[in-house]
Amino acid sequence: MFFLCKKRFWLALFLATVLGLGFGGSLAWAQSEQEVDLRPIVVRGQSIEGTVEDGYAVETLRYSGPWGSSTQLETPYSINVMSSDLIKNLAIKTEDDIMRLSPNIQMQAPTDLGGAVFAIRGFNQGRGSSGARYQDGMHVANSNAIMEDKDRVEVLSGLSGFLYGPGAAGGIMNYVLKRPPSERISRISVGGYGGSNLYAHVDLGGPIGEKFGYRVNFGGQDGETAVDDNNLRRTFFSGAFDWYINDDMTLQINGAYAKKRVVNIPVTFMLAPGAQRPKPFDASKNWNPGDNSFLEHTSSEFGVNYSWKVNNNFSVRSAYRYGRYDMDGAFVYYRTINSAGNTVSVRTTNYNPIAYIQNQGYMYTDTSFNTGPMAHKLTIGGSLDHVKIETKNVNSGGDNIVRKTGEEYNQSLIIGDEIKIGDKWTVLAGVNFATIINEAYNINSGLRTSKMTNRKTTPTFSILFKPIPTITLYGTYIESLTAGGIVTNSTQVTYINEGEALPAFMSEQYEFGVKAQIRNILLTFAAFEIEKANAYDEPVPNSTLQRRTQDGRQTHRGLDISATGKIFDDFTIFAGATFLDAKIKKVSNPAVLNKRPINVPKTVFKLYAEYALPFLKGASITGGMFYNGSMYGDNINTDKVPSSVVFDLGARYKTELAGSEVTFRLNVANVADKKYWASGYYFGPPRTITFYMDWAF
Repeated sequence: MFFLCKKRFWLALFLATVLGLGFGGSLAWAQSEQEVDLRPIVVRGQSIEGTVEDGYAVETLRYSGPWGSSTQLETPYSINVMSSDLIKNLAIKTEDDIMRLSPNIQMQAPTDLGGAVFAIRGFNQGRGSSGARYQDGMHVANSNAIMEDKDRVEVLSGLSGFLYGPGAAGGIMNYVLKRPPSERISRISVGGYGGSNLYAHVDLGGPIGEKFGYRVNFGGQDGETAVDDNNLRRTFFSGAFDWYINDDMTLQINGAYAKKRVVNIPVTFMLAPGAQRPKPFDASKNWNPGDNSFLEHTSSEFGVNYSWKVNNNFSVRSAYRYGRYDMDGAFVYYRTINSAGNTVSVRTTNYNPIAYIQNQGYMYTDTSFNTGPMAHKLTIGGSLDHVKIETKNVNSGGDNIVRKTGEEYNQSLIIGDEIKIGDKWTVLAGVNFATIINEAYNINSGLRTSKMTNRKTTPTFSILFKPIPTITLYGTYIESLTAGGIVTNSTQVTYINEGEALPAFMSEQYEFGVKAQIRNILLTFAAFEIEKANAYDEPVPNSTLQRRTQDGRQTHRGLDISATGKIFDDFTIFAGATFLDAKIKKVSNPAVLNKRPINVPKTVFKLYAEYALPFLKGASITGGMFYNGSMYGDNINTDKVPSSVVFDLGARYKTELAGSEVTFRLNVANVADKKYWASGYYFGPPRTITFYMDWAF
């Protein structure tokens, strides 16, 4: 079945590409004298934006789906970028760090418990094959990404159906890989990341003659973290190779391997019926009662990107990526808190070892041409994402046989036109012919238990107006087909309908925004409304099991605000806030009608700032404030999770030793060691001291 689907897809993509090549080639030939240059697609060498000197502000966006690379002021979406320098200076090594610091993201579950879960604009973004993680614009079924080979993180808030194909409603997190630099770099980093956990990382790269470039990152981490008896060990290696075939043609190859093992992993806390939520416990204490719990992740990736700028009016870009992501473990499932505020029960389970095997690719053609006063960039192409899920049956008297337990297939065929009318107006219009197929299989028999096939045509339309070159006003309407996913047991819930493939659903979004580059600071403001299907858990009578189901709609209205850059020459901020009015609508259960969804705060505000000391060259004081508003831990809004404010403090000193650049960094997260609920199920992390030395030679 999937072979036939893929065969039809590649036939359709071939015809679309031929159409794009034929139409685009003829237009490009006819207008070759007009020199209507396309935007650059490939960046040769390391990005120079988002540096400390820039105040971490990034103008150029590396990936905007079919639209290709663009700039902030030419993009009608809310996108926040964490640059390479910001990632280094904040010692970001896990997705937990990104979720805690990014103004657009709210953390809902930590990385070390089966993969990080986060929310954007109040919508849970999932994990694994249903997660909203992307790498160089392609979906990644991996919830434990390594950060050492990432140049930046681009966080898109809102629907992404036309940009990235069928996906989550709230937005996506796109990792941009480091590329070979135009000049040689050699960098070693060593340090500690809480407790006795030590870390080392080597980053090497540079040109090989005029035609080739390389980038290699490798290292490891080991030891007890800031949580008692919680041990983290990981190793990683990645490589990137670029071949500049000529000035208009580039081939890029990437590969990576990583392994991570966590012992005595965090505990999920659940409230017993009728229990009141207690004050949070000491998060530095390991609430795991034994030393037999562990979680292990292994990932292997390989990818190829190709781009060809045929002439100033026509280009082709394509990519292929393979990934395999394995997870195994045995862990404490949860602790139940009773009416007295005590933990009274512990339930343990073992993972059935699971693997996500992913193959994906895309191909787009871009054509520039004019019709009267309008300058067009027409994009035609498509993308394919196929994930096979394999599970080893080891639990409950299993037979230890690896069987296929799921298969997911997402495809998009798109056509879009970017129309510039003079210097002030731009219109973006496109259509995505989207298909989602989900199949679930029984782990004991290998037989298919359910299948869902959904096909929809989803449009997008945007208008941008630039009254002056440094300010953009925009409005966007976008629809997206979102996978319902395969019901999978989590650390909070065991489902009676585990393995069921839920139907895909439609989401839609209206967004109006303003972006402004005022001197050295980038300001963004967006007002939005998103509506999607409401998925929730309902209790099974006379059982501890739950049933995952869909009923009603979730409507989220809100505002996004962000500011990145230098307020003064010596003072830099990276800040943002989200204000949400989220409600459950059109639901058959009156008890949850007009209630706020679980784990959705009304307000999230984050501020990171640094001050360069004028009396000591190279020295900076850093700090942060992170506010998470109150939320509810249940569907009927009786279990209120209190708000929290957490502060960070740090310092950085950059100097020269023996002719080499050396940087010392110190960061203290949760400097007051505040105890707080990060979501309805987890405590926020305790005070964590990270320090390391970075030596460039």
